[in-house]
Amino acid sequence: MNNNTAGVKGLFVNKYCTDTMNAIFNDKYYIQKLLDVEAALAQSQAEIGIIPTDAAKIIISKANVELIDMEQLYAASQHTHHPLIPILKVFTALCGDAGKYVHWGVTTQDILDTATVLQVRDAFQALFAKLITLNQALCNNAQYHKKTLMMGRTNGQQALPITLGFKFAVWAAESQRHIERLLSCKERLFVGQFSGAVGTLASLEEHGFVLREKIFTILDLKETAITWNTSRDNFVELASVIGIMASTLGKIGQEIYALQKQEIAELEEYVAPHTAGSSTMPHKKNPFLSLEVVSAYRILKGVVGEAFESLETEHERDPRSLNIESDYLPKLFRLTDYTLESTIHLVNTLGVNESNMVKNLNLLNGVVLSEAVMMKLSEHVGKAEAHEIIFDAAMESLDQQQPFKDMLLNNSIVSQHLSKADLDKLIEPTNYLGLTEELIDSVIKENQALWQSAQLDQYLKFDSNA
Repeated sequence: MNNNTAGVKGLFVNKYCTDTMNAIFNDKYYIQKLLDVEAALAQSQAEIGIIPTDAAKIIISKANVELIDMEQLYAASQHTHHPLIPILKVFTALCGDAGKYVHWGVTTQDILDTATVLQVRDAFQALFAKLITLNQALCNNAQYHKKTLMMGRTNGQQALPITLGFKFAVWAAESQRHIERLLSCKERLFVGQFSGAVGTLASLEEHGFVLREKIFTILDLKETAITWNTSRDNFVELASVIGIMASTLGKIGQEIYALQKQEIAELEEYVAPHTAGSSTMPHKKNPFLSLEVVSAYRILKGVVGEAFESLETEHERDPRSLNIESDYLPKLFRLTDYTLESTIHLVNTLGVNESNMVKNLNLLNGVVLSEAVMMKLSEHVGKAEAHEIIFDAAMESLDQQQPFKDMLLNNSIVSQHLSKADLDKLIEPTNYLGLTEELIDSVIKENQALWQSAQLDQYLKFDSNA
């Protein structure tokens, strides 16, 4: 895969990228992966006796991108559209007499595909470690704000009271499912390619299976039952799962963006002192981080769509799919890593305005507890009649902007069955949270069990900045 996308983060171009992914998706990094595959090939062939051991040792010792003259390589690439031949020419020359055994009996796509898997594996590890970090941050906030009362909204309207911890727990549960999806996807993803020109291993005859096993053992990759030259579904599955995962990031960004509006003002992203929000309106504290998260996710959705273009292939080899992958994979990981890092920072530094949450709970003079009153009244007059009575009282309260309780007390049927003390209890938001705390605890418990699983151990210890 040829990664010529500029890796320098800019103000406008390459805005949505991170140092982590820039370090992985660049020419030198990918060329090193190509050389790693060539070295594993030479070592395996020497062990079987296909090429001389001394030649293999030289090939392995020279398989270092730092020994490659990149200017010479770029110059050579101007004379061919072939993705690997320029590298092979430079590398072969670097190996001297042993160079005649470089790339012995294999085809370009074997090397390119396997190198791409190695590159994607490194990117996956970094991304996955950050997803776990986000998952833990969401769980921490769910626990911390378990009792932080706020208004729940449906169809964009005030509905029933919840807690901020409940909102975080919903996001944490989503991120848990994303972790599980990516773990499942990983089982099919880290598979090498070694199959020859059309996938039959014809050039290696009886050595094919043994050689393939040796190469993939060295590279710590799985074997496949048959070639995936024209089967790009594993990469597209990864793109799809990442797209689904990023939808949660976009949703978090959108929710925080919406709840920062001054009319609501329940949440506020951290803004450093003396940071101007507008070039013309000094009072503005614009939600730049949350809007960047949303914008990056919207772009990312388009990249996921690009991935599907690589699935439509022809015959036993179709390099057009590789060209598509070389474009969408770096963008996919850069955008996702940026969005993950931004969301983690957003969640970890989020300001919470509890006084405004309480104010908004009381904004509609108590009608948001209409369900609680209706359910209690239903015990006396039945659900249908109770709904009609409470609906009329709620509409009257909203129209007149008067306390809901007063409308209820003025109704003879309500006052006959429910006392003022009963109504005070029923329209108290803290009394109508249902199983909120238990549901939050359930999510946190499930995630804690996930963190302790052996599957996640390597990622929990992974330093994506190393």
